[in-house]
Amino acid sequence: MNNNIEIQHGIYGPKAVIKSKWHESFLDEILSKEVKELEINDGKGWNGDDVNFLKYLPELESLTLIDLTLKSVEPVHFLENLIRLELITYSKTPVFFGLFPKLLDCGFEWITGSDSLFERRNLKKLYINNLKKNDSSIFSSLANLQHLSILNSKLENLHGIFSLKNLLYLRLANLNKVTSIKDIGNLSNLEELEIQRCKHINSIYDIFNLFNLKRLLLLDMGDIESIIGLESLVNLESFLFYESTNIVDGNISPLLKLNNLANISFKNRKHYTHKREDFGALYIQKTLQ
Repeated sequence: MNNNIEIQHGIYGPKAVIKSKWHESFLDEILSKEVKELEINDGKGWNGDDVNFLKYLPELESLTLIDLTLKSVEPVHFLENLIRLELITYSKTPVFFGLFPKLLDCGFEWITGSDSLFERRNLKKLYINNLKKNDSSIFSSLANLQHLSILNSKLENLHGIFSLKNLLYLRLANLNKVTSIKDIGNLSNLEELEIQRCKHINSIYDIFNLFNLKRLLLLDMGDIESIIGLESLVNLESFLFYESTNIVDGNISPLLKLNNLANISFKNRKHYTHKREDFGALYIQKTLQ
């Protein structure tokens, strides 16, 4: 048994995790076990210089490739059967997503020239980091998305995202140029919304039109004008608004009108109408003082 390759149970079938540099013997084991998922992760022992061996594994349906020193991801293009791809590298090799017609789930550290990502209209789940684009209209073609996470982007607006009516989950973090979430209410099916460290968004009134929302996180947001209107979110079960997030008008009483609320967490402030401890069992104790 080779300790440098571990076979696990995956979502799509047997999964192999490479824990060293690539060795020819790995190929025999991967093929004999009919591996469908492969993880190459420098946090789990991988320390190879290239991934040229991927050209011998065209039947893979899922690939996780996390390596911030890898220079080229070109061999990924041999994997035309991919359903899931997580590609976190600092490579400058553009990815041509048209070569992955079955792709449904993608996590991607943005590489300039990879615009074909936005032509994968079947995508259901997308995580994207460091997107170097200003206009969100590029997302509007991804009408089948159900889960979307955008972190550390230069986006200046969100209107292209707010046209994605099938979204169930949306996470936005470190979008320093975004100033408005107007029309977010168009996401009528949204159940989970996380907004973190987008400190130029001060008004959240449009969120109060998301009547199916169950989970809302407003983390490290700086000043938020008010949460009056939150009581319209009758399905809300979890509301967390801690770190620098500050409700300017201090009125926390809308929380008392949410009958389905199961947990809350926020930082106590002198001008707030209530302390977090006033909510008893609803309060999540891990909040910072």
